[in-house]
Amino acid sequence: RLREMDRVRTRFFNNLSHEFRTPLTLNIGPLENVLSGVYGPISSTMRKQVEIMLRNSRRLLRLINQLLDLSKLEAGKMQLHMRSCDLAELAEGVVLSFTAFAEKRSITLHFETNPERLPMVFDPANMEKVLFNLLSNAVKFTPPGGSIRVTLQELPFEKAVELRVKDTGAGIPQTELPYIFDRFHQVDGAVSRVQEGTGLGLALTKELVELHGGRIQAESTV
Repeated sequence: RLREMDRVRTRFFNNLSHEFRTPLTLNIGPLENVLSGVYGPISSTMRKQVEIMLRNSRRLLRLINQLLDLSKLEAGKMQLHMRSCDLAELAEGVVLSFTAFAEKRSITLHFETNPERLPMVFDPANMEKVLFNLLSNAVKFTPPGGSIRVTLQELPFEKAVELRVKDTGAGIPQTELPYIFDRFHQVDGAVSRVQEGTGLGLALTKELVELHGGRIQAESTV
């Protein structure tokens, strides 16, 4: 019954997502044009407001795309476009994209890879989603003054690579750990209530990692 309820809920959000995505995409274009000066100069106050609108619109679009990705995965229609890429370069790029936001919250963000380059065969677009969701989650739940460490390590005997994202957040109770990759699941706690989410990012991350033939797990101490 729970699985069927989950499927019904996913289908419902999927249908809504298709309806929302087109008008939302059409809104993002004009906002980007305003910031780039296509319609003429704007005041600094107006620029800040448009930037907020654009940031929230992009966040909504990401959520909608995550729902659609989950629906594809559930229906077995998600196809990986595998090619040879440098995982270290991709990971470093994603980490750098969070630098400004981390600095704004006084969070130390550190990236380390061994070896320096890790050429592998994977789907770069979907692996970027994996990395983005993990970093986004870490930044969201790490308090000001905290730190996040991202490490990549080659495991030659297993013919694999290990990616670790470690943060100094409040932690997750042991009773909640088995469920954090479930769809729509949110850890019940003061921090999670303040930092609202949908419970989709980690679920999608797990599906994409396993689609690549990998595995994902979480360790935490409150």
